[in-house]
Amino acid sequence: MPARQEPSSAPEGRPGPRRARPAILLGLALCGAGSVAGATDADIDRFARAEMELNGIPGLALAIAVDGRVAHATAYGVRSVASREPMLVDTPVELASLSKALTALAVLRLEGDGVLDRGAGVDFWLPEFRAQRWNGVTLRDLLQHRSGLRRRHDFLAPCCGRPGEGDLDAAVERLAGALPESPPGETYSYANSNYVLLAAVVERASGGLGSPRTCGRLSSIRSECAGPPRNTARRALGERPTATSGSGAA
Repeated sequence: MPARQEPSSAPEGRPGPRRARPAILLGLALCGAGSVAGATDADIDRFARAEMELNGIPGLALAIAVDGRVAHATAYGVRSVASREPMLVDTPVELASLSKALTALAVLRLEGDGVLDRGAGVDFWLPEFRAQRWNGVTLRDLLQHRSGLRRRHDFLAPCCGRPGEGDLDAAVERLAGALPESPPGETYSYANSNYVLLAAVVERASGGLGSPRTCGRLSSIRSECAGPPRNTARRALGERPTATSGSGAA
Protein backbone atom coordinates (compact mmCIF):
# COMPACT_ATOMS: atom_id res chain seq x y z
CA MET A 1 0.00 0.00 0.00
CA PRO A 2 1.67 3.28 -1.02
CA ALA A 3 2.30 5.91 1.61
CA ARG A 4 0.07 8.94 1.44
CA GLN A 5 0.40 12.38 2.93
CA GLU A 6 -2.52 14.44 4.04
CA PRO A 7 -1.94 18.11 4.86
CA SER A 8 -5.11 18.52 6.83
CA SER A 9 -5.58 21.15 9.51
CA ALA A 10 -5.49 20.49 13.24
CA PRO A 11 -8.64 18.99 14.76
CA GLU A 12 -11.50 21.41 15.21
CA GLY A 13 -13.89 21.73 18.12
CA ARG A 14 -11.35 21.32 20.89
CA PRO A 15 -8.87 23.79 22.39
CA GLY A 16 -5.34 22.98 21.30
CA PRO A 17 -2.56 22.07 23.73
CA ARG A 18 -0.59 24.82 25.40
CA ARG A 19 2.40 23.82 23.31
CA ALA A 20 2.32 22.01 20.02
CA ARG A 21 3.53 18.47 20.46
CA PRO A 22 3.17 16.36 17.34
CA ALA A 23 2.87 12.64 17.98
CA ILE A 24 4.12 9.59 16.13
CA LEU A 25 2.42 6.19 16.25
CA LEU A 26 4.72 3.31 15.42
CA GLY A 27 1.99 0.69 15.42
CA LEU A 28 -1.75 0.30 15.60
CA ALA A 29 -3.74 -2.66 16.88
CA LEU A 30 -7.34 -2.94 15.73
CA CYS A 31 -9.24 -5.49 17.87
CA GLY A 32 -8.40 -9.07 17.03
CA ALA A 33 -5.44 -11.00 15.69
CA GLY A 34 -4.69 -10.26 12.07
CA SER A 35 -7.20 -7.41 11.91
CA VAL A 36 -4.53 -4.77 11.13
CA ALA A 37 -3.82 -6.34 7.77
CA GLY A 38 -7.54 -6.38 6.97
CA ALA A 39 -8.29 -2.82 8.12
CA THR A 40 -9.30 -0.38 5.39
CA ASP A 41 -7.84 3.09 4.92
CA ALA A 42 -11.13 4.48 6.19
CA ASP A 43 -10.88 2.40 9.40
CA ILE A 44 -7.38 3.68 10.06
CA ASP A 45 -8.30 7.28 9.27
CA ARG A 46 -11.29 7.17 11.62
CA PHE A 47 -9.16 5.80 14.44
CA ALA A 48 -6.36 8.34 13.92
CA ARG A 49 -8.68 11.34 13.67
CA ALA A 50 -10.60 10.25 16.76
CA GLU A 51 -7.35 10.01 18.74
CA MET A 52 -6.26 13.44 17.50
CA GLU A 53 -9.58 14.93 18.52
CA LEU A 54 -9.54 13.21 21.92
CA ASN A 55 -5.99 14.23 22.78
CA GLY A 56 -5.76 17.63 21.06
CA ILE A 57 -2.93 16.48 18.76
CA PRO A 58 -2.15 19.05 16.01
CA GLY A 59 0.00 16.73 13.89
CA LEU A 60 0.57 13.02 13.70
CA ALA A 61 2.56 10.53 11.62
CA LEU A 62 1.36 6.95 11.66
CA ALA A 63 2.90 3.76 10.35
CA ILE A 64 1.63 0.19 10.54
CA ALA A 65 4.00 -2.74 10.12
CA VAL A 66 2.74 -6.21 9.26
CA ASP A 67 5.16 -9.16 9.32
CA GLY A 68 8.11 -6.80 9.51
CA ARG A 69 7.12 -4.62 6.56
CA VAL A 70 5.46 -1.20 6.51
CA ALA A 71 1.96 -1.79 5.18
CA HIS A 72 0.56 1.69 5.71
CA ALA A 73 2.03 5.14 6.37
CA THR A 74 0.03 8.35 6.64
CA ALA A 75 0.50 11.87 7.97
CA TYR A 76 -2.22 14.10 9.41
CA GLY A 77 -2.45 17.69 10.53
CA VAL A 78 0.37 20.19 10.84
CA ARG A 79 3.96 20.06 12.04
CA SER A 80 3.73 23.58 13.46
CA VAL A 81 0.64 25.31 14.76
CA ALA A 82 2.32 28.64 14.02
CA SER A 83 3.24 28.11 10.37
CA ARG A 84 0.48 25.57 9.60
CA GLU A 85 2.99 23.63 7.49
CA PRO A 86 1.67 20.10 6.97
CA MET A 87 2.99 17.08 8.78
CA LEU A 88 4.56 14.58 6.36
CA VAL A 89 5.35 10.91 6.84
CA ASP A 90 9.07 11.75 6.95
CA THR A 91 8.84 14.82 9.21
CA PRO A 92 11.40 14.32 12.04
CA VAL A 93 9.75 14.32 15.46
CA GLU A 94 11.10 14.12 18.99
CA LEU A 95 11.10 10.57 20.35
CA ALA A 96 10.18 11.53 23.92
CA SER A 97 9.28 8.37 25.87
CA LEU A 98 9.45 6.14 22.81
CA SER A 99 13.18 6.16 23.54
CA LYS A 100 12.47 4.11 26.68
CA ALA A 101 11.90 1.12 24.43
CA LEU A 102 15.27 1.74 22.78
CA THR A 103 16.93 1.97 26.19
CA ALA A 104 15.31 -1.31 27.23
CA LEU A 105 16.49 -2.87 23.95
CA ALA A 106 20.04 -1.74 24.73
CA VAL A 107 19.83 -3.43 28.13
CA LEU A 108 18.56 -6.67 26.58
CA ARG A 109 21.26 -6.58 23.90
CA LEU A 110 23.96 -6.16 26.54
CA GLU A 111 22.42 -9.00 28.57
CA GLY A 112 22.40 -11.18 25.45
CA ASP A 113 26.12 -10.41 25.05
CA GLY A 114 26.72 -11.55 28.63
CA VAL A 115 27.75 -8.06 29.73
CA LEU A 116 25.03 -7.50 32.33
CA ASP A 117 22.17 -9.26 34.10
CA ARG A 118 18.74 -7.72 34.66
CA GLY A 119 18.67 -9.37 38.09
CA ALA A 120 21.81 -7.56 39.22
CA GLY A 121 21.59 -4.78 41.76
CA VAL A 122 21.69 -1.29 40.32
CA ASP A 123 24.66 -0.57 42.60
CA PHE A 124 26.80 -3.05 40.62
CA TRP A 125 26.91 -0.59 37.73
CA LEU A 126 26.13 2.59 39.65
CA PRO A 127 28.19 2.53 42.87
CA GLU A 128 26.54 5.83 43.82
CA PHE A 129 23.56 3.63 44.82
CA ARG A 130 25.33 1.61 47.51
CA ALA A 131 23.42 3.27 50.34
CA GLN A 132 21.27 0.84 52.31
CA ARG A 133 18.01 2.39 51.13
CA TRP A 134 18.74 1.11 47.60
CA ASN A 135 19.50 -2.47 48.66
CA GLY A 136 17.58 -4.92 46.51
CA VAL A 137 16.82 -2.53 43.65
CA THR A 138 17.68 -4.34 40.42
CA LEU A 139 17.94 -3.37 36.78
CA ARG A 140 14.70 -5.30 36.27
CA ASP A 141 13.00 -3.00 38.80
CA LEU A 142 14.16 0.02 36.82
CA LEU A 143 12.89 -1.50 33.58
CA GLN A 144 9.49 -2.19 35.16
CA HIS A 145 9.17 1.14 37.03
CA ARG A 146 9.22 -0.72 40.36
CA SER A 147 12.32 0.83 41.93
CA GLY A 148 10.54 3.11 44.41
CA LEU A 149 11.26 6.23 42.35
CA ARG A 150 8.34 8.54 41.52
CA ARG A 151 7.69 11.26 38.95
CA ARG A 152 8.64 13.92 41.49
CA HIS A 153 12.15 12.46 41.56
CA ASP A 154 12.53 13.25 37.86
CA PHE A 155 13.26 16.86 38.72
CA LEU A 156 16.37 15.85 40.67
CA ALA A 157 18.01 14.83 37.42
CA PRO A 158 19.50 17.64 35.33
CA CYS A 159 18.31 15.95 32.15
CA CYS A 160 14.70 15.84 33.38
CA GLY A 161 14.32 19.07 35.29
CA ARG A 162 16.25 21.60 33.23
CA PRO A 163 15.96 21.53 29.43
CA GLY A 164 19.31 21.49 27.69
CA GLU A 165 21.15 19.66 30.49
CA GLY A 166 22.03 16.05 29.87
CA ASP A 167 24.85 15.06 32.22
CA LEU A 168 24.12 11.46 33.16
CA ASP A 169 26.76 11.35 35.89
CA ALA A 170 25.17 14.37 37.57
CA ALA A 171 21.74 12.74 37.20
CA VAL A 172 22.97 9.54 38.87
CA GLU A 173 24.51 11.49 41.73
CA ARG A 174 21.34 13.45 42.43
CA LEU A 175 19.00 10.48 42.13
CA ALA A 176 21.19 8.44 44.47
CA GLY A 177 20.31 10.98 47.15
CA ALA A 178 16.58 10.41 46.72
CA LEU A 179 14.46 8.43 49.16
CA PRO A 180 12.60 5.55 47.47
CA GLU A 181 8.92 5.60 48.37
CA SER A 182 8.30 1.85 48.32
CA PRO A 183 10.34 -1.36 48.64
CA PRO A 184 11.88 -2.57 45.39
CA GLY A 185 9.63 -4.64 43.16
CA GLU A 186 6.44 -3.95 45.13
CA THR A 187 4.78 -0.94 43.54
CA TYR A 188 4.55 0.18 39.92
CA SER A 189 5.00 3.92 39.48
CA TYR A 190 6.00 5.42 36.14
CA ALA A 191 9.04 7.68 36.43
CA ASN A 192 11.49 8.92 33.82
CA SER A 193 14.23 8.62 36.44
CA ASN A 194 14.23 4.82 36.10
CA TYR A 195 15.29 5.12 32.47
CA VAL A 196 17.74 7.93 33.14
CA LEU A 197 19.53 5.46 35.42
CA LEU A 198 19.28 2.68 32.83
CA ALA A 199 20.81 5.01 30.24
CA ALA A 200 23.73 5.51 32.62
CA VAL A 201 24.03 1.75 33.12
CA VAL A 202 24.09 1.17 29.35
CA GLU A 203 26.73 3.84 28.93
CA ARG A 204 28.96 2.43 31.66
CA ALA A 205 28.43 -1.22 30.74
CA SER A 206 29.23 -0.59 27.08
CA GLY A 207 32.22 1.65 27.65
CA GLY A 208 30.51 4.89 26.65
CA LEU A 209 27.99 6.00 24.05
CA GLY A 210 30.56 6.34 21.29
CA SER A 211 32.35 3.05 22.01
CA PRO A 212 32.66 0.33 19.35
CA ARG A 213 30.45 -1.97 21.45
CA THR A 214 27.63 0.57 21.64
CA CYS A 215 27.84 1.67 18.02
CA GLY A 216 28.19 -1.88 16.79
CA ARG A 217 25.26 -3.34 18.75
CA LEU A 218 22.96 -0.34 18.48
CA SER A 219 23.87 0.88 15.00
CA SER A 220 20.21 1.13 14.03
CA ILE A 221 19.59 3.77 16.69
CA ARG A 222 20.40 7.36 15.77
CA SER A 223 23.04 8.67 18.16
CA GLU A 224 26.63 9.83 18.03
CA CYS A 225 27.18 6.67 15.96
CA ALA A 226 25.13 8.08 13.11
CA GLY A 227 26.12 11.72 13.39
CA PRO A 228 23.73 14.67 13.63
CA PRO A 229 20.08 14.09 12.67
CA ARG A 230 19.06 14.98 9.14
CA ASN A 231 16.37 17.43 8.03
CA THR A 232 16.36 19.25 11.38
CA ALA A 233 15.04 22.38 9.68
CA ARG A 234 11.87 20.45 8.81
CA ARG A 235 11.35 18.75 12.16
CA ALA A 236 8.04 18.96 13.95
CA LEU A 237 7.94 21.89 16.34
CA GLY A 238 6.94 20.86 19.83
CA GLU A 239 8.32 20.91 23.35
CA ARG A 240 12.06 21.16 23.67
CA PRO A 241 13.79 17.84 24.40
CA THR A 242 14.35 17.23 28.12
CA ALA A 243 16.68 14.25 28.08
CA THR A 244 19.53 12.74 26.12
CA SER A 245 21.36 9.46 25.70
CA GLY A 246 18.15 7.50 25.28
CA SER A 247 16.83 8.15 28.75
CA GLY A 248 13.35 8.56 27.38
CA ALA A 249 12.22 11.44 29.56
CA ALA A 250 9.08 13.14 28.35
